[in-house]
Amino acid sequence: FEPDFIIVHVGDDRDIPLVCIEVKKEGWSYKSAGVQLHEYVEVLASKDPHDEFVGILVFGGKFYCYSVHGRRAPTLGGDGWETADNLEGVFEKVAKGVL
Repeated sequence: FEPDFIIVHVGDDRDIPLVCIEVKKEGWSYKSAGVQLHEYVEVLASKDPHDEFVGILVFGGKFYCYSVHGRRAPTLGGDGWETADNLEGVFEKVAKGVL
C-alpha cells in the first residue's frame, strides 16, 4: 500500500484521511492506474475518512477525482480536468469542508 501522497487531518484522537493522490506519467494504462487508486481508496474508506475525502488520479496533464463511493464530479466525456488549471480548486474545496 503505497500511494504517492496521502493528506490527513491530525486530530487529538486519530488521524483522518482527507486526500489520496496517485500520479502516473502518460504512457501508463489509465485503466490499471484507476484500479490502483480504487484499491487505495477502498483501504482508506475502512479508516473512516472525512466526508470531504477525495482520491485524485493525476494522469499526465489531466486529473480525475473519486470519492469512497466512486467517481466524483465527472467531466464532459470523461476527459478529466487540466491539472495546471484546476487541481488547486480541489484542495481548496476539501480544506473549506474540513476547516
